[in-house]
Amino acid sequence: MNSDNTNSESEERLTNGMRLDIENASLTSWPAISSERLGSWILRIGDGYSKRANSATYTAGTQTDINRQIVECERRFRLYGLPPVFRLPDFTQPDEVDDSLAQRDYAIVDPTLVLTCPIREFSDELDYQIEQMGKAQWFELFGRFGALSAPKKNAHNELVGRMSGRRIFAGIVDNHDVVAVALGVVEGRFLGIFDVITNPTRRNEGFGTRLIKGVMQASKALGADWTYLQVVEGNEAALCVYESLGFDLAYRYWYRVAPILR
Repeated sequence: MNSDNTNSESEERLTNGMRLDIENASLTSWPAISSERLGSWILRIGDGYSKRANSATYTAGTQTDINRQIVECERRFRLYGLPPVFRLPDFTQPDEVDDSLAQRDYAIVDPTLVLTCPIREFSDELDYQIEQMGKAQWFELFGRFGALSAPKKNAHNELVGRMSGRRIFAGIVDNHDVVAVALGVVEGRFLGIFDVITNPTRRNEGFGTRLIKGVMQASKALGADWTYLQVVEGNEAALCVYESLGFDLAYRYWYRVAPILR
């Protein structure tokens, strides 16, 4: 992002209360098949499409009986036939929990940045055409651009079907063809942006950037005034794009996965 100083200023502006609001919106916007609280954890069980919907997320709670809670989460994952995956947001101060998982030989994977910014006007909003489409057309394009396997397509379709927020199935049009798509989900005042993907033959032409602007603009009519998205740490190309749109760091999270997943 801009600089260490800029990041520090951005993080200071965001209270832990707002980070928690963003976290809750993101979990609701990317729903699991089932979700339950186990002590300091929210255990989410899905169909294996993504770790976000198939993991135990640590919340800011008591750190007593940490190992007992981890064992119980492991047991629940086994009941569902899933490998145990633990998700740790940094603002929940999970150091002791993280140490316990490390001692059990769980490894860190996919450290991720949650970026956020207020929704604002863009001066070039009329320079390109954003199309809102039906779910079926959006899924067909997303599957084609992402080359998803049939099982992945089905799991993704079912996950999006479970979303309770107001959804924006958006694409950007160039020469009468949709060349990129994205999914926006509005929960309360927060817009989550997911599944931004461009036709492989039209990448590096700025369509993703324009599409994100378009989704942000469309979300204002649904009551959103703040947006967030998630990007794997180290994806410098994506970070440069998001920085240009005004996004700053809200918080980080990472997964701890069992040895069988590595």
